Amino acid sequence: CPLVCNNGVYEMDYDEMERLLKDPAVKLFLLCSPHNPVGRVWKREELLRIGKLCNENGVIVVADEIHGDLIFPPHQQVVYATLGEEYANNCVVCTAVSKTFNLAGLGCSNIFIPNPQLREKFSAQVTVEGYHNPPYFAYGATLAAYYKGAAWLDALLEHVKGNADWAVQYFKEHLPQASIPELEGTYLLWVDLRFLGLRGKEFASFLQDEAVVVLDKGKGFGAIADGCARINLAAPRADIVTAVENICRAANARL
Repeated sequence: CPLVCNNGVYEMDYDEMERLLKDPAVKLFLLCSPHNPVGRVWKREELLRIGKLCNENGVIVVADEIHGDLIFPPHQQVVYATLGEEYANNCVVCTAVSKTFNLAGLGCSNIFIPNPQLREKFSAQVTVEGYHNPPYFAYGATLAAYYKGAAWLDALLEHVKGNADWAVQYFKEHLPQASIPELEGTYLLWVDLRFLGLRGKEFASFLQDEAVVVLDKGKGFGAIADGCARINLAAPRADIVTAVENICRAANARL
């Protein structure tokens, strides 16, 4: 269900969502919260609207909240299961230390299922698939991250926000045609370069051969996003400077 962009702000298309949810073949709603790649932190009223539609149509919400620790004030993460009992009983909430603490290689995540019947079904399937025992080091690393990682996370958020602010300001000054939504959460900056008129292989060639950067192309997130790119801000400032300067130089050479 593609997002819609209204005056630079990405929003849910609730009409299309409702149409899709009415299909009896639809059993799960996969919610990305905060949203990757556009960096939206969904408000409580937005989540409630999703929840009501899903509950009405008997569709379970699977809330991917893996970026939920990476939020920039004044925005606040609303855990889906906290919306109310009727929503908690119809959801699966997924989190991990993978993104927040750069521990994806440990292969460990946290799955919260308030509904005991649904949790039992999930646990049984996890056992069948052989994922019931997390890697030995992942257990200790997860505890260490949650109990002792607050100062590190604060420093990370400050660094990412600094990179984001610098990049957005540079784009405004050197490539104002680029559209960039406010980064509310995650460490990923969404840059809309569709004004260049490049799509598919042409856009990929522009990034690789002209801008000399390796970014995730928007097409991978849906055909409507072809011509957009995602910049990972969780990197040294020097790398961000080089990447953004290269994009602006290459784009201006085409104007």
